[in-house]
Amino acid sequence: MEPRAVDRYGNPRPYVTGALDLAITGPGVLIGDNPFDFEAAGGAGAVWIRTIKGLTGQAILSATHPTLGSAEATVRVTWPNRGTRAA
Repeated sequence: MEPRAVDRYGNPRPYVTGALDLAITGPGVLIGDNPFDFEAAGGAGAVWIRTIKGLTGQAILSATHPTLGSAEATVRVTWPNRGTRAA
């Protein structure tokens, strides 16, 4: 997920200030800065989710900002069947 501050029309808001707090539930671990400093990054950034080996289900990433509010993204985590090889 790439957090990006935009207005109601989808235009970038590069001068937004404050920290973006991130949380994850489900079979994943956050990799990256948390909280994320929106001002230092110009209103855009990135976060990575590392899956947990052997676990499946939905990983739900929540982002909360004191002015912009909150949002969620859902990632479905699956593992290939044994014996299946990637091409």
